[in-house]
Amino acid sequence: MHGHCTTLRLHRVELSHSTENVASCRVAQYAGFATEGTKRREGRHADGWHDMHLHSRLDSDL
Repeated sequence: MHGHCTTLRLHRVELSHSTENVASCRVAQYAGFATEGTKRREGRHADGWHDMHLHSRLDSDL
């Protein structure tokens, strides 16, 4: 992640995942992404609309 942010000069990287996907939340946190909040009914999945967790990592976090 560090190399990508510095090479591409990224200020902010975001990711989101269904709140039902606990494993993705753990991966995001392990990778250093901060949890910012929940976007209600944001993601359309085969079984309907899901709430999505929003995570971000800033260049200042590195």
